[in-house]
Amino acid sequence: MLSFVARLRVKGQLKSPDISVRSKAVEALARNASDPAAVRLLVITRNKEGGNGVGDAALKALESVNDARAVDALLESLRDGTAEVRCATAKSLGNIRDPKSVGGLCAAAKDANGQVRWAAAAALGNIGDKRAVNVLSEALSTSLTKIKETHKEELVGWCNTALATSKALGQIGDKRATEVLVRTLREGSDWQIKRNSATSLGQLKDVGATDVLVEALGDRQNFKGNAHGITWEVQAAAAEALGHIGGPRATEALTAVNANTTLKEAVRRTAQEALNRLGPGGASTQQTGQKKPYLMSGKEMAAYLHKNILGVMLQEISRTCQKDGASYCSGMAVEGPTNGYAIVMDQLVLAVEFTRGADWRPQQKALQSIINQHLAEPGWRLVNAYPAEEPSRNGGVWVKFGIERK
Repeated sequence: MLSFVARLRVKGQLKSPDISVRSKAVEALARNASDPAAVRLLVITRNKEGGNGVGDAALKALESVNDARAVDALLESLRDGTAEVRCATAKSLGNIRDPKSVGGLCAAAKDANGQVRWAAAAALGNIGDKRAVNVLSEALSTSLTKIKETHKEELVGWCNTALATSKALGQIGDKRATEVLVRTLREGSDWQIKRNSATSLGQLKDVGATDVLVEALGDRQNFKGNAHGITWEVQAAAAEALGHIGGPRATEALTAVNANTTLKEAVRRTAQEALNRLGPGGASTQQTGQKKPYLMSGKEMAAYLHKNILGVMLQEISRTCQKDGASYCSGMAVEGPTNGYAIVMDQLVLAVEFTRGADWRPQQKALQSIINQHLAEPGWRLVNAYPAEEPSRNGGVWVKFGIERK
């Protein structure tokens, strides 16, 4: 906590024409962010400095507050701050998880700014207080309507609101949210919103959601809603949700999905795991564990391959590609996807580096066999296309194999 003298000193530093002095003052406030007075000074600093380095540091400090002693000051800034400050303070209140902040966050979930609504909804999900269910349900319902009617800048805000509220309602776990989540799964046009809704319905464990989840797993042409956003991610979430809800109808649907070879392997594997969790009579007996590789996004899969697969694969390829007792395979890498929206991409590039002048082509079939063997368990495979070649910085060549989710 800042002493009276320290507070006066920091206030003086914040008025300095020297930006380095003001930056040090913000650092001091960040170290004492549990002090309500420090929170108020951080808000004032952000409003005064705007988006320069000092202002950004103040905003980051506000986002990182994680002490219940600062709740009252954060609630003040949630009411009176700029949109950026309201968003940052909502994030902090979600980290602190003090039930006292539920009222203020419920009001923020109706904010005119989409980012504030998103942060408030996410915070309410973290807190898990059932008092927020009606507000979040209303926000999700409004978002569905606004997404159909709105264009340009406001569309992003309403999509973010729907993403956060559809997730938060599952975290809270109140079955009053079933109706709006079922409507979202039926009517939503964005696959991420639909996926969140399916996941949340599984967390609610309401048998009233069984029908829509079963429909999402079936023939998209017969889906009684908007089938545009029914991607494999949504279907996998629906299969997992049925594994939590249980019952004879869920078991029947999951068994059919597991046998349907027209579906992505990720969906079929998820259905099998859901069946494994269901005990006699279709009762759910087990919670979900760590995210499985076959459910990972392209970006997550690239990281997984780097961490768990490439080392062993490189050793095996190096033993296969040898001349005069020495390997001419010198490295491996996974490329793409590189941007935040690439989560929907189901293709990556697996690159193998060979030394200068090496002829790798006689071993092409062996290389492809090794790659497929190691990709099988994570649920990926080689694309049936001829690999591309590019020069490497070491004077050798990168041979690039396309890989895809099964």
